[in-house]
Amino acid sequence: MTEPAFEMLWDCSSCGTTGLLGKSQRRCPNCGAPQDPTRRYFPKPGEAVEVKGHSFVGADWSCAACSTPCGAAASFCVNCGNPKDGNVAVATKADRIVKDGAVVAPSPSPSSAAPRSTPAWLKAALAAFVAVVVVVLALFLWKKDATVDVTAHRWTREIDVERFDAVRDDAWCDALPAGAYNVSRHRAVRTTRRIPDGQDCHDRNVDKGDGTFVVKKECTTKYREEPVYDDRCAFDVDRWRVVRTAQASGALVPLPAWPVLRLASTAGRGAERAGARRESYVLVLRDARSGKTHECAYAEDRWRGVADASRHTIKVRGLGGAVCDTLR
Repeated sequence: MTEPAFEMLWDCSSCGTTGLLGKSQRRCPNCGAPQDPTRRYFPKPGEAVEVKGHSFVGADWSCAACSTPCGAAASFCVNCGNPKDGNVAVATKADRIVKDGAVVAPSPSPSSAAPRSTPAWLKAALAAFVAVVVVVLALFLWKKDATVDVTAHRWTREIDVERFDAVRDDAWCDALPAGAYNVSRHRAVRTTRRIPDGQDCHDRNVDKGDGTFVVKKECTTKYREEPVYDDRCAFDVDRWRVVRTAQASGALVPLPAWPVLRLASTAGRGAERAGARRESYVLVLRDARSGKTHECAYAEDRWRGVADASRHTIKVRGLGGAVCDTLR
């Protein structure tokens, strides 16, 4: 069964007559000017005029000689007689979506204003922003030599102390850890699932290119989220956990050393052990010219090899940060 077709509309640019029928009125009934296919547009929702007995044979072609739209079956221009060969099909309007009687995604209409040019103030603001970005990048990437004096050495060494003790935790009951005790259960939302919940439909108006358009109904399934429940368990379990951190710090003298640990029992619940270790070695550098201070972290052997009050050269970024690995 042939789908019903409806008239596109067009406005006469010669005399200003509006709302002319795209298929039935190929010339303006007021002044006789030929239809301009580029000025075709969709009628307002609810105002479409059906083309009775219409059979689609193809999009119109535009006469290169006089711009008159001619039917796909025509071998010569109906206005000037120019042959069809070499002429191109007229451009169609983008599909228009209509939902609940309102236009959701309109195609361009002949009355649409030309694309707006970018305001001068916005162009100026963008240019200023780009200039600032360029300057900041240049300052960040640009480096210069600076003379610095070593004013201090700092070191820090830390050891985490872990204790084997009862910890209260929770997990999904199917993932309960070995050794869990004092277990209690409760229901909780673990995930959700999508449940079909009707359809969301709209009409899509499709320009056929011959002065008519057809209406295609499109529907997608709507879904709702439904919670999925499962058993959640609260429990106690014996684990190693960090309870405190021992720290030692100093300067170049005395030499760096790890803090002395005083551990509780070493067996059973309440036992303690040494955990992760961390260390840092920092040189404090002062710019001999500006007086600005920089702090740089190094490996211990290099940190030891730099004497207090010694003078060095280092690269400094345009924004002021020292490039620590360039110290020499």
